[in-house]
Amino acid sequence: MTVLVAHPQQAPVVRAVADALPLAAICNPWRTRFGDLPVPVHSDLRSLLAEHEPEAVIVLRPYSGLESDLVLCEERQIRVLCAGPVALPPSPLRQWGGQSRHTPVITQALAQSRQPAFGQPVYLRRVAGGGGALLQSWWSACQLLDEAQALLGAPPIWVQLAAVRAAAKHHLVLTAAFANGANAHLVVSPYYFSPSTDLTLLGSGGLLFADTATNTPVAVHAGGSRFYQPASLYPEPAWIGAFLTGQDPPVTPSDAALHHRLFAAIRQALRCGLPVPVLP
Repeated sequence: MTVLVAHPQQAPVVRAVADALPLAAICNPWRTRFGDLPVPVHSDLRSLLAEHEPEAVIVLRPYSGLESDLVLCEERQIRVLCAGPVALPPSPLRQWGGQSRHTPVITQALAQSRQPAFGQPVYLRRVAGGGGALLQSWWSACQLLDEAQALLGAPPIWVQLAAVRAAAKHHLVLTAAFANGANAHLVVSPYYFSPSTDLTLLGSGGLLFADTATNTPVAVHAGGSRFYQPASLYPEPAWIGAFLTGQDPPVTPSDAALHHRLFAAIRQALRCGLPVPVLP
């Protein structure tokens, strides 16, 4: 059995995971409440672990007490998978990232881009949400940068970042150049479709694109309309399953270093109000 640390805004993700994997409980360290869920919800991880003995803890969003909770898990020899990086020394019990290997829009674009007619990757544009609190925005930016490396097939050699904060929400824009000559424009917005299917990938011989609005089912009713993302688009069930069975490799030291440089760059860009370099 596993435990999820998730925000109530991630209720659709939680339900998708609960339908695919055995869950013991949910930890919700935020003040807002979940709706009806098939498992019990606890307000802090320590009290949750007093009642449950999970195989692993999966953290879907960062929060202020995350690092102390990770130390608690390590003391109890519980494996942890986080959706983004943490500022703690490496541990064999702790892993982060890797969602791009299981994100349908990314895996489908990768498969299409390997066709001979597509040619070599030239340019990537990707937009996603997650620009809430600072740590959440950082995790979203790291995930977009990981996706870009996967889609463009090369490591970044130059990255510049611009950041704007308004009403405790963040907009981030990354412009990156990669070792194979490809370029990327990556945007983190406070509010966006989740999961995002907004992607444009240009090759030397063709163009791949996915548009969020036209690919999302819409329910129209007397009160207006609402977009519904199919559960099959969420990468979390497959991502967590791969972690539990040891199929996903841990983050590389070079990627970990880049993730932490990105956090420092976000803070610098917010202070100075100008784009700042992340790499070189």
